[in-house]
Amino acid sequence: MDVRPVHGVQNCWHLPCCVDELIRAGVTVLSLVDGTLRHMRLVVFAALVTGWSGLPVAADVPQTFVEAMTWYRVEAQAGNAEAQFLLGYGYETGTAFGYVSVEPNPFPADPQEARHWYSQAAAQEHDRARVRLARLLLEAKGGPADPDGARVLLEAAAEAGEPDAMSLLGFLLLTVEPYDPVGAFLWLSLAARTGDDIASKNLASLEETLDDATRERAGGALQEWLEEETR
Repeated sequence: MDVRPVHGVQNCWHLPCCVDELIRAGVTVLSLVDGTLRHMRLVVFAALVTGWSGLPVAADVPQTFVEAMTWYRVEAQAGNAEAQFLLGYGYETGTAFGYVSVEPNPFPADPQEARHWYSQAAAQEHDRARVRLARLLLEAKGGPADPDGARVLLEAAAEAGEPDAMSLLGFLLLTVEPYDPVGAFLWLSLAARTGDDIASKNLASLEETLDDATRERAGGALQEWLEEETR
């Protein structure tokens, strides 16, 4: 995969880290209790999405990472897109996400399985799954690199209003051929408007490289988008 800065500007682009995305995913670590990984919103999530497979809501809600993954798998296999996304994220990160030091590792990361479950959720138009899958495709994790497939996923999620997709799509349009500075300006501008600091930094770097004609086209594309949104 050909990844490099455009217009001869070196070391100016910042890869979106998607920390806020992980928080919204509901898998941020809440605490470590006696070496047991527990996740924020786990009980709430269970109460919200149970019913697909008739799982109990209260008494048997999972408490550990491995129990949660078992629960997510049942729901994911029943077709629950949110569970498919969370199962994919669990496979992408494994127990290492919670800094659990246990030998043997009870749940090692498996990017190939992560791709599979993200794909299932993305097929149901789950935008956070589209973003995570796109990152795996760009980084060649769990399978071959597929920047074209990543672009399609990010475009769909960005069009749906997912800020992380906007930020990552803007980065992609600057660093992977075919380059599109006008599209990058549009998506980075929209992501920056949501408070995305990385998008703001990439936008500032991009603006330093634009000639007057391209700047005018980029500004026009942004204005057209904003006008469409208000109609």
